[in-house]
Amino acid sequence: MHLLINWMVPALAGWAVIGINVYKGDAQRPAVDALYFLVMLLIGALTWRTMSLNDPCWLIHTASLGTMIVAGVMPRRSQADEAVHFVG
Repeated sequence: MHLLINWMVPALAGWAVIGINVYKGDAQRPAVDALYFLVMLLIGALTWRTMSLNDPCWLIHTASLGTMIVAGVMPRRSQADEAVHFVG
């Protein structure tokens, strides 16, 4: 169980960061953002657990949480922004 949690945090963080950047739809954006926030809270709780137990992988978990925070505040393009308009 301990080894599973150690590798679950970076994998879950990577999945969430890729998912929020790949998703381009505007209709369900609030649901995607809410899911991302819940995953970030889960990773924050697991990171807190790792640091409080003085686990050697605390740096990996902290880096995963930091990556999620940075990816969450980066601006994302919507589907309408990617439309190509030719002026002719």
